[in-house]
Amino acid sequence: MAFTLVLLPVTLIGLFAGLVTLGYGLIALGHWLGTRLPVLSPAAATGVGVALLLMGLGLVGRVLLVGDLVVGVVVLVGAGAALITSYGATRFRPDPLPG
Repeated sequence: MAFTLVLLPVTLIGLFAGLVTLGYGLIALGHWLGTRLPVLSPAAATGVGVALLLMGLGLVGRVLLVGDLVVGVVVLVGAGAALITSYGATRFRPDPLPG
């Protein structure tokens, strides 16, 4: 019983960290999408990109089974991008191919 009471805050912190990672990943994908649109300011481009991404994911998510898989893959790609760049603190540079 004491073990459960002590570790309950740890699970809540882990849940919060996971949600922050998913949110940051979606914002990063929205920024990537927004920079490819003809919008004047970077902040507006990010906002427009996130809005379009969320609307697109909402529409794709309505397709049975396949839509949920596509949404899941997009969210996981965004989370992976957030983690691999240390939440944007470093730029990702892939290793060169041998040969």
